[in-house]
Amino acid sequence: MKPKYRSLSYPYLLPKSHSSGGDLRYQVPGCINTKVQRRVKEGRRYRVYVVTPLLPGFEGDITTGGGNALQAVMHFNYRTMIRGEHSIISQLKKEMDDQWMNYISFGGLRTHAELEDRLVTELIYVHSKMLIADDNTVIIGSANINDRSMLGKRDSEVAVIVEDSETVAAVMDEKQYQAGRYALQLRLECFRDRFYKEVGLAQGDPARARDELRKIRGFLVQFPLDFLSEENLMPSVGTKEAMVPTEIWT
Repeated sequence: MKPKYRSLSYPYLLPKSHSSGGDLRYQVPGCINTKVQRRVKEGRRYRVYVVTPLLPGFEGDITTGGGNALQAVMHFNYRTMIRGEHSIISQLKKEMDDQWMNYISFGGLRTHAELEDRLVTELIYVHSKMLIADDNTVIIGSANINDRSMLGKRDSEVAVIVEDSETVAAVMDEKQYQAGRYALQLRLECFRDRFYKEVGLAQGDPARARDELRKIRGFLVQFPLDFLSEENLMPSVGTKEAMVPTEIWT
């Protein structure tokens, strides 16, 4: 049986989600949902790991309400991932309730340090555009998963597709199979350096926090799917960001 596995790393993860049911132009979100639902019906394991920036790379301070461009991109990111009835997670919930968590995970990268005797943390901006599939196919290029890159008539993009011809013995889903040598090594290297033991930087107990931080070996954290979930992140009326076409953000 061919194992099914996907790992994606994109700075603009599907930032164009449909405002209405028929507004989706590229098919990546729908393909993810279709694949997951098919594997569920077949009773087969299937995992999608998505790594994307915790915040878009725009000017502004989200904590003070600044950065209209930053918030606009966040709006479409969240509309694609979890907010609205047409989002990836909302569609999966209709079929499997909270079991969607067994099939797809969203994450970002974050690091920590000690500055002037204070524990501090900062996000790591994900700028790579990469997909690893089934440990035998790799796509690395300039294209984001959005309309600007995927429609073929807006931004110019380039990518390399690597399909391994040299295989090595490996295990996936507790079964023996032949993995591509390059794809497998790349995936293992990414996982080895990225996984993060989740701990809290306890403000009231810095000594304990330092002890916990010593156990961390990586940078991956869960994406905050509920962050600002009650806020309207679209640019306010009257701002220059609100005057530009919606396609600018997609």
